[in-house]
Amino acid sequence: GRPQVDPLLRPLPPPGAGAEFWPLVVFTPGLYGCLEFYTQLCREFAAAGCVAVALEHEDGTSVSAIDRHTGEAIPYREQATYPYDIVAFNRPFLESRQRELKASVADLLAAAAAGADAAEDVASEGDDEGAAWRGVLRYADPSRVVLVGHSFGGSAILHCLREEPAWWAERCCGTLLLDFWPGALTADMAGGEMERLGAALPLPAVLLLSEMWHRSEWYAGSFQGFARGCGDRCLASAAVPGTFHQWVSDANFWAPDWAMRLFGLLGPRDHADAHAATAKAVVAGVRGLRGGASGVKELRNAFAALGLEEVAP
Repeated sequence: GRPQVDPLLRPLPPPGAGAEFWPLVVFTPGLYGCLEFYTQLCREFAAAGCVAVALEHEDGTSVSAIDRHTGEAIPYREQATYPYDIVAFNRPFLESRQRELKASVADLLAAAAAGADAAEDVASEGDDEGAAWRGVLRYADPSRVVLVGHSFGGSAILHCLREEPAWWAERCCGTLLLDFWPGALTADMAGGEMERLGAALPLPAVLLLSEMWHRSEWYAGSFQGFARGCGDRCLASAAVPGTFHQWVSDANFWAPDWAMRLFGLLGPRDHADAHAATAKAVVAGVRGLRGGASGVKELRNAFAALGLEEVAP
C-alpha cells in the first residue's frame, strides 16, 4: 500500500581523479534505539551523495546489539525509576560511547585514507565484507567528517566534544544534532550549563528539533542556551513543525499513521510531508557544515524555504 518513501535514483558514480570525494557521515542513535531504527534517515544521506555509517553501540543503551568479541546479545539496560540522578546514571553510557565513537571514527578515517590498494588486499584475503567496506570508503573524504546524532546520540557527541575537543576538531568539520537530550548532560534546565557547553564547542553545529522538543517545558531553555552559547558556530537552529521526538527514526513507518499517533510516536502533521521536509533539512545541514560561507547561506535559505521554526537563542 504505501508508496516508496524515497524516489528511485541512479547512484552517483564514484568520484574521478581530481573530483571531490563523498562526504563521510557518522551517525549515533538514540536511547533504546539501534542502528536498524534509522535506515531511512541513512538512506536520505546516501541519496544525497554521502557515505553514511550508523554505529552499533555496546553500552547497553540499544534495544539490539551484539558483543563484537563474544557474538552474544547485549541486554538493554533500562533507565532507573524516577526520581534519580539522570546525569550520574548516564555518564558511564556516555563514556562508553565516547570510546566507541573515537575508535570508530579513527578506523573509518584510516580505511578511507588507505585507498584502493587496501581494498584490493582485503579482497585477495577472502574478506568479502571488509573488501566491500573498503571499496566504499576509498571514495569517502577523510578530511571532513560530519557527526550526526539523535537524542542520546546527540548527547554522546556533545560529551565527546566537551571531553576531547582538540581530537574531534582535527578530524571533523561539524555536527548535526537532532533532538539531543540535555538531561543526560546536565540537571540545569534553565540553559546556563548548555550555554557554557555551546561556548566551548570546538566545531560548527546545526541544531534540528522536533516541534515536541522545541516546545518542551523541560528542554526548551537548554536548546536556546546552547544556540546562544555557540553564537556564530551554530550555523542554523530550527524545528520541524508538527513532529514528535521519534520523527527521524523508522518508528514512524512501522504501522499506519493512525496507529503511530495512537501510540504517541507520530506528530499531527501529514507524515509524508513531514518526512520530506525533514529529509531536505538534514541534507541541507550536512551540506551547510561542509560548504563554508556559501554553504551556511544556502543552509539558512533552505530552512526558511521549508517553513521551519527558528529556535531563537
